[in-house]
Amino acid sequence: MKPGGRAIFTTPNIQGLGSRMHFLWYGTTDGARRPLDPAKVSGLQHVNCVGIQQFMYYIDHNGGEIMSVGSNHYRASSLLCLPLVPFIAASMKIRGLGRKARKHRQRYKAPCHWYLSGASLFGRILFVIAEKKPG
Repeated sequence: MKPGGRAIFTTPNIQGLGSRMHFLWYGTTDGARRPLDPAKVSGLQHVNCVGIQQFMYYIDHNGGEIMSVGSNHYRASSLLCLPLVPFIAASMKIRGLGRKARKHRQRYKAPCHWYLSGASLFGRILFVIAEKKPG
């Protein structure tokens, strides 16, 4: 991609609170609700569920940065977990105070910003917009 070029990625939101609850109860992400059947082609083989941290790694590794994270809609099952958000934010902040985290404070802060975004916590499908940094 040329410097200043943008890319849009979409993926089922495996980090959303509803998806996490689905994984807790059923042991699969809701991006792949049941094991893939090798005897039939279902169309789900192309779905590659990745989280914000993986997006950040691949985008940064290739000279870009995340510009925004959005979602197609907020899920009711995720919104039911809304009372947990202050505890999640507090636990991330406490974790960031540790000795190892202090050495990498800036690298730690960026994912927290995206993890705690409404799209990441409550969205069904994530849209990640990345831009290539200037040379």
